[in-house]
Amino acid sequence: MGSPQHQGNMCFLPGQPALTTRHLPWLIGNSASQKARFMFWLRALERSRDLQWLLVNSFMEEADYNYPHHHQKQQRNGLIQRLPDHPRVFEVGPLTGQTKITKNPSFWDEDRSCLDWLDKQKKSSVIYVSFGSWVGPIGEEKVSELALGLESTKSPFIWVLGSTWRNGLPAGYLERIANVGKVVSWAPQKEILQHTAVGCYITHCGWNSTVEAIQCGKRLLCYPVAGDQFVNCTYIVDVWGIGVKMDGIRKSDVEEGVKRVMERGGEMEERVMKMRVKLTGEEGSLRAVSSLTAFIDQINKSTVDDSPKFCTLFN
Repeated sequence: MGSPQHQGNMCFLPGQPALTTRHLPWLIGNSASQKARFMFWLRALERSRDLQWLLVNSFMEEADYNYPHHHQKQQRNGLIQRLPDHPRVFEVGPLTGQTKITKNPSFWDEDRSCLDWLDKQKKSSVIYVSFGSWVGPIGEEKVSELALGLESTKSPFIWVLGSTWRNGLPAGYLERIANVGKVVSWAPQKEILQHTAVGCYITHCGWNSTVEAIQCGKRLLCYPVAGDQFVNCTYIVDVWGIGVKMDGIRKSDVEEGVKRVMERGGEMEERVMKMRVKLTGEEGSLRAVSSLTAFIDQINKSTVDDSPKFCTLFN
């Protein structure tokens, strides 16, 4: 159950990038783990059939990149409208950083000393590394390879790595990189990405991290691990052209990946800045507000007997 029967490329909607079995979110770990993950996703999809609306932390600008021709947008929208038992989708994102936050919303204590450290670095010289709060699937061996790869780039870096996973670091590593790198347990990510010293973000392609990187105009070096991260990576690299994918996380992969991002900095930076303007500017805000207003209108049209049911999806 859950084992792919087709191994080639597939395109599910007009204008969408081709996907393969490598993009499936449940094909992680051993067969028992894959089966459990598949059942989870199957239950989530089945439950969504009973919903009237889905609020999605996404942005409508995706359509501008996926559907360059108007007839493709019409074809896609017409196909969705003909699908039976599907809720109406409202894109209400991005939901990260739209308002000014005065209090740290994280469950972990942030190490804010890295901001002072960044102030001393050259513009666009720093590599920021974070795989979110769920670094477990990388494993100690890959932590060691990533560590050696970062060291070999000779570039300054900030690496978010919890104490639990520091056992994977090579002997004497923290002492060796003390003058060029900074390893912290947790960091104020949005403020780091906004800093002019950061030139490259090594990421697992989690959706919130992806949106924050676009909002801050940063180029991405991608190493997806699980879930939707593989599809997000495809958009980052193949559709939007604002990042590079690492096929592995060996020392040589990290070296080569950082080199490619830095060498292609101009073209990628131009594209990500265009996306940033659309996302954070007046146009993006108006679209998000318009989508929320449409959703509220739908609720107001519902009768008491027909109790509305909806689900909010956050990545």
